[in-house]
Amino acid sequence: MGYSEKISDAAYHARATDKKVIGYCALLAISCVASWFFWQGGTLATWAFVALVIMTAAAVLSLALKRQRLAKDKTYDGVIDVAVRREPVTQANIYRMNPSARGKVVLHSLRIVDGENNGHVYEWMGGIGADYAAYYKPGDRVRHHRGFNLPEKFDKSGDAEIVCICCGRVNAMDSRRCGGCSAPLLK
Repeated sequence: MGYSEKISDAAYHARATDKKVIGYCALLAISCVASWFFWQGGTLATWAFVALVIMTAAAVLSLALKRQRLAKDKTYDGVIDVAVRREPVTQANIYRMNPSARGKVVLHSLRIVDGENNGHVYEWMGGIGADYAAYYKPGDRVRHHRGFNLPEKFDKSGDAEIVCICCGRVNAMDSRRCGGCSAPLLK
C-alpha cells in the first residue's frame, strides 16, 4: 500500500506543533497578569495569585520541554523490533491515586529500529480495548512521523483495522476518519 500523503492534513500539523498548548499558556499568562491587578487592588487573596503564577510557570515549562523534545524528534523510516502489550492495570495504580478508581488501561511499548540501526522506544497508555501489539508486528515496515508516538505502517493491505496515530484509537479499515479525533486515517 505504501505511506499515506494524508499526513500533510491540517489535523496532523496542528498536533505536531501543538498550538493548543501555546494558546493555553497564553491564556494562563493573561489571567496571571489580570490577577496581579486584582491582587494589587486587594480583591484577590495572595494564595490565589501565587497559585496562578505557579500554574503559569508550570505550563510554560511544560511547553518549553515539549518544544525541546519536538526539536530533537524527526520523521524516519524503520522496522518494528518489539511490540508489547502489558496486562491491564487501573489508572489509579499508575498515578498512585485512589485505589478504588475504576478506569483500566493497558501499557504498551514499541521499539523501532531505523535505517541507521538506532533503536527508538515509545511507551504509552491505551484503552483496555486497544491492542497495538496485534497491529504492529515485529518486522513491519513503519514510518515514525515527527511529533507522534504511534508510527504509520507501510503495508496495511491485510489489516481489518487501522490505528489513528493522533489519538491511538483503533478504527475499522473502511473508515475515512478516526472515530475518536476526526483526523483522516493514514491508509
